[in-house]
Amino acid sequence: MGARSFIAAAALGLLAACGAASQGTLRPPGEALYVDRCGRCHEAYPAHAYADGQWAGVMRRMAPEAGLDEPEAGAILAWLVENN
Repeated sequence: MGARSFIAAAALGLLAACGAASQGTLRPPGEALYVDRCGRCHEAYPAHAYADGQWAGVMRRMAPEAGLDEPEAGAILAWLVENN
């Protein structure tokens, strides 16, 4: 096996391993956005930290700060309320 073939085979194996490892850790879109976008600047508080109405107020205030559009903010709020 030549050096190029070995590198190509190793790269494919690594990609396959990464894909298999990540399949078990998929998050719902709202949760993934919440952890990624809200957790960039502060702790991503547990969904049960606030009541549903409080989360709605938090999202109205913080969505522009996080650069979230309406569908993203709605997905996060839906996830928070569902898991509250």
